[in-house]
Amino acid sequence: MADPTGKTEGKVKFTPGKVAYAILILLLVVLILYLLIARISGKIPSLFGYSVVRIVTPSMDPKIPVGSFILIKKASPEEIQEGDIITFYTDDPNPVVAGKTITHRVLSVSCEDGKYVFTTKGDNQTTNPVPDAYPARGETLVGRYVCGMLPVTAIVTLFRTHLPIAILVTVLIPTIIMTQSAIRKKIKSIPAAREDLIRERVQEELARLQAELNGNADAPDDKTKQ
Repeated sequence: MADPTGKTEGKVKFTPGKVAYAILILLLVVLILYLLIARISGKIPSLFGYSVVRIVTPSMDPKIPVGSFILIKKASPEEIQEGDIITFYTDDPNPVVAGKTITHRVLSVSCEDGKYVFTTKGDNQTTNPVPDAYPARGETLVGRYVCGMLPVTAIVTLFRTHLPIAILVTVLIPTIIMTQSAIRKKIKSIPAAREDLIRERVQEELARLQAELNGNADAPDDKTKQ
C-alpha cells in the first residue's frame, strides 16, 4: 500500500558519513588495483595523465620522505626545467635499480643529438652527495612531481605496519556504527508504523459507517400513504 505521506518505503538515505566511507573504500580498492598493476607490469600506470609513485629510498629527504606516495603529471621533455623534480626510468645497470624508476631533482637540462638529457640528483646530501652517474633521458621520462599524497601514505603505512588496527578503523568500526544507526531508525519507525496502521483502520471504519449511512438514506420508505 502506498504511503499516504508520499514517502517511498525502503528508500536508501545517503548521509555525509556514508558517502565519505564509500569514497574511502573506493579509493582503497583503486589504490590496491593500481599497485597490483604496477607490480605485475613493472611500469607505472597513468590515469588521465597522472600517476602515483611510491618513494622507497631516502634520497629526496626531507622534501619527500621515504615511504611517501607522490602524484606526478605526465610531461614532455621540453617542459622540464632546472629545479623540477621528475620521475624517470634509470639507465643505471646496477641490478638493484636497473629498469626501475627514480625521483630526483633536475640540476641542468641539455640537448644531445636533438634529444633532451637531464642531470639529476637527490636532495639528501648524506645519501646522494653527488649528481646521478647516469643522467635521465627524455625518452625515459615518466612525469613531473606535483605534490605529496599524505592521506594515501598514512593509510598504506597503517595497513603495512598495523593491519589489525587498520581493518578495525576502516572496516569494523564504520560497519558497527552504520548497523547501530540502522537499528535505531528501525526502532524509531515502529511507533510511527503503529500510528499509520491505527489511522488506516480508523479511516476504513469511517468509510464503512459513511457507506452504511448513505445506504440507509437511499433505501425506499416502506410506509404507504393512506
